[in-house]
Amino acid sequence: MCIRDRGNVVGIPFFPGVHCLYIRKDLYEQFGYTDPPKTWGELYEIAKDITERGKDKGIYGFGAQLKRCVQITCSWYSWLFSFGGYMVDEEGWPTVNTPTAIDATKFMCKLAWDTAPPEVSEWDYDECATAFEKGRIVMMTHWTNLYPRLSRSVGRGKFEAYMEPIATTDLCPTALERPCTFWGAWYVSVTSLSAHKDAAWEFIKYFSSKEMDKILADYQDPVRKSSYNDPELRKKYPYYEIQPKIIETGKTRPPFPWYEDIDVTLQEYLSKALVKELSVEDALNEAQRICEGIVKKYKQKA
Repeated sequence: MCIRDRGNVVGIPFFPGVHCLYIRKDLYEQFGYTDPPKTWGELYEIAKDITERGKDKGIYGFGAQLKRCVQITCSWYSWLFSFGGYMVDEEGWPTVNTPTAIDATKFMCKLAWDTAPPEVSEWDYDECATAFEKGRIVMMTHWTNLYPRLSRSVGRGKFEAYMEPIATTDLCPTALERPCTFWGAWYVSVTSLSAHKDAAWEFIKYFSSKEMDKILADYQDPVRKSSYNDPELRKKYPYYEIQPKIIETGKTRPPFPWYEDIDVTLQEYLSKALVKELSVEDALNEAQRICEGIVKKYKQKA
């Protein structure tokens, strides 16, 4: 998971960000369900049923982080990847209006419109987590690093984390029909401008040590395999069993310097599709046009 530049390590991970599916088992079982959904189509049907039966009581089947910020793109990537798409090609050119991207976006919108609370388009990290904690939503996609907080607020045994469902070809012809979700990571580095490089490196070694990785596990996801294999931690956090599998089967952002500008553009136009300001096709076509211009400018400077 280290960042390398021409063979040299330039970034050390200090915690990963991994998407998973959370289920409020206590509420899920009240609606007659036990096993987690295996496919996105199955999740939609379960979430829709829960919403239709629970909405009068303020209970909805599903929720996600869909605010116009980095969270909407992170959520969208999981559907895009499992549907068989990616946001750029091998040269870094955008591919955000392909038939696969359109299918993934339409599914995201349909899921939000039919099974989530009306204000889901305003949900960032905390808003989505709080709705789950309060029992307003029964299922949600969120980051695995939320697990320790949920253990304290919801209570062990009342919820669980699972790998996100798979997409099937009845939803999209290019669906992978295997697990493939989004993950990323935060890194620490020593800037070349630092006047205290040796001291900074000593801190990084301490901060990323096996001992600290285990201590920090109560507040964030570990980065070391030793922590995920630690019997004490695995008992405390059962999702450690799926976390490495999500990373192994998933995808992350592309390594192009212009990608942040593309991501910001996607945030705007995915949001416009979600709130019905534009059709999905019009939103993604406009995003593609703008993103192509971004890449052209970067390549001309190179």
